[in-house]
Amino acid sequence: VAKYNVHRCSPGAPGTASTSVMTSVKGTGYIDTQVQPSHAYCYFVTAVGAGRPDSIPSNIVHVVIPSP
Repeated sequence: VAKYNVHRCSPGAPGTASTSVMTSVKGTGYIDTQVQPSHAYCYFVTAVGAGRPDSIPSNIVHVVIPSP
């Protein structure tokens, strides 16, 4: 694995129009600083090898950002 693509989507399934790649990381941690309070998001990860397409998506994690 060369890197991981972190995807953020509106709650729903991967592959929807609202899915976007947030960033690529080489490790296993990521902090999304672009979220809004009281909004729901979902995240999933794909692994990328050198010269290879993305892997199948990981399990989806759903989160709701609390109000301050």
